[in-house]
Amino acid sequence: MKEHSSYQELKIIRTFIDQVNTASYSDITVKSLTKAAGVNRTQFYQFFSDKSDLAEFICYSFLDEFNSDLRATFNYRNRRELLANLMNAFNHLSDSAETLRALWAINDKSFSPYLIMQESMEDTILECLIPDAAHDSLNKRMLAATFSASAMATIRIYFDNGLREREQIVNNICACLLDGMETLRN
Repeated sequence: MKEHSSYQELKIIRTFIDQVNTASYSDITVKSLTKAAGVNRTQFYQFFSDKSDLAEFICYSFLDEFNSDLRATFNYRNRRELLANLMNAFNHLSDSAETLRALWAINDKSFSPYLIMQESMEDTILECLIPDAAHDSLNKRMLAATFSASAMATIRIYFDNGLREREQIVNNICACLLDGMETLRN
């Protein structure tokens, strides 16, 4: 994926996130987006082929950072380290709240950032946490699928709750993760 860093590109991305957070994704057009961003359509098309391409770029850029945070979170030796890592991950999520809300507001039949993020989390869990688990692959996949779906729902509750109760949510995720890992080890 190409890096986007020019002033016009960043302005388009920022404006798109703002618009998705205040209007329906389906109501946003390239024309309305470029007008709000103060760039012309030619500049937009230098960077993106259409609004779906822009949405996908934002989604996958977010996922690159999210998965990096997730891998760091899963690098722990004990419960205390896992709790600290989870708290750090939730701090990063809070910093990215506008982007995440915008991505989850995208309602497109062929593109669901929420489901893409959940599947990506599931893959990262399989890769990082349970590559050498003793049980069969069905148990591994079930834990990864269950945990990722639960974690996504928990993150959504956290956002819907105004980014409050972080400590309680982190403790719940930690307990679920440790219980699931213990189940695989037995």
